[in-house]
Order: sequence, then C-alpha cells, then structure tokens
Amino acid sequence: MSAEAGLIFDIDTVKIDRSFIQRLTSDPDDAAIVTAIIALARKLNLNVIAEGVESEAQLALLREYLCNNWQGYLFSKPVPADALKELLISNLGVGNVDERKQG
Repeated sequence: MSAEAGLIFDIDTVKIDRSFIQRLTSDPDDAAIVTAIIALARKLNLNVIAEGVESEAQLALLREYLCNNWQGYLFSKPVPADALKELLISNLGVGNVDERKQG
C-alpha cells in the first residue's frame, strides 16, 4: 500500500492480526513482520493495535517493539457493551465514568 493510499482511505489505525501475535515468541519471521508493521505505522503516524495478546511474553515483546495498544484474553474476554463500564470501574479504577463526563 502506498502512503497515498492512507490519505485516500483516511486510515488512522493499523491492527496486527492475532495470527502473527500467536507465533510472535516462537517464529522469527512473524516477529520480523510485526516489528516492520509497527515501524511503518509509527513512521506514518498511525496507531497500532496488536490483536490476540494472550501471554505476558507476547506483551513484553510488543512493549519492546514500542506497540502501545493491545487487545486479547490477557486483558479480558469479550464483554457485552453494557458490562464494559463495570469492567473499567472494577479493574482499572477509573471511578464513576458518568460523573467524569458531566463535570
């Protein structure tokens, strides 16, 4: 994809597929692909999200590679939208989300 394609499609985030993340710690080729994706995205000022993070070892490598956004079972199983507020309050200590929005 050319840099112009990002402008045409208004891309602001790149997601790294979980298939690469699953083998991140065991396959040097996948590790190289992941580092290249992160480097390219950072150079183009794009956000990067690694999908399917399931282990502390994967998270440690992603942090080392300067990927700052992750999702996967290491953090939480999928939850319904109405349960997300409670999850944030109980696990992340964000306080009362409704009060913060109002004031």
